[in-house]
Amino acid sequence: MKDNAYRKQKKRIRRLGKKWHQPLGLLWWKLSHEYHVEPIPGFGDALATATTEWEYGRATIKWYMPDLPKKSDKDLEAYFIHELCHVIVAELREFGKTHEAKCDEAALRHEERVVP
Repeated sequence: MKDNAYRKQKKRIRRLGKKWHQPLGLLWWKLSHEYHVEPIPGFGDALATATTEWEYGRATIKWYMPDLPKKSDKDLEAYFIHELCHVIVAELREFGKTHEAKCDEAALRHEERVVP
């Protein structure tokens, strides 16, 4: 990915942050974005992933940059909102944790359905 294209995609993401952090009640969170030119480790071909430290109000969204130009502004906005919603509900994962990995996977599948 060339520098110009990379900067353009980062700008699209920053614009969405300005638009959505306040309406979703995330202004008090410390939200970071990481921009990857290789697939996000452990997430296959995912466009984006969110990790949180909800108890501290911190979250990081990782973006796979080469796929962003393929997404319309509307589609990218839907992905952006989806990842922010994961941030909002992440602390509920604690209630799904068990000693069985299968149950943890089930809890995450429920989360995926709930998050728009």
